[in-house]
Amino acid sequence: MNPRLLMRSSPLKSRKSLKPEALSAIWDFLLKGVFGLRDLIEYLVKALVDDPGQVNITEVAGDESTTYEVRVAASDLGKVIGKQGKIANSLRTIAKAAAMRDKKRVYVEIIP
Repeated sequence: MNPRLLMRSSPLKSRKSLKPEALSAIWDFLLKGVFGLRDLIEYLVKALVDDPGQVNITEVAGDESTTYEVRVAASDLGKVIGKQGKIANSLRTIAKAAAMRDKKRVYVEIIP
């Protein structure tokens, strides 16, 4: 089979949606051994934005799930959402993968 056809349908292709800085931030975070989900989301978002001091993450616990509300400066909103929402979807995917360890349901909302 043609390798180019495999790459088109490969789930690894979606890695391009995160900036290299964000990927290195994930790696640094995992090496530090800090595994709080709120901390992970905050670490990733702060790596993406120009003004990390404006990042605010609120945890809203529900009956069956937890929602993390991410608030950033208006000038950084596009950087967190990304083109066609790819960065936001990547953040959600990482959060859901991290939450699977504890068998919890997690939602990440980006609020302007």
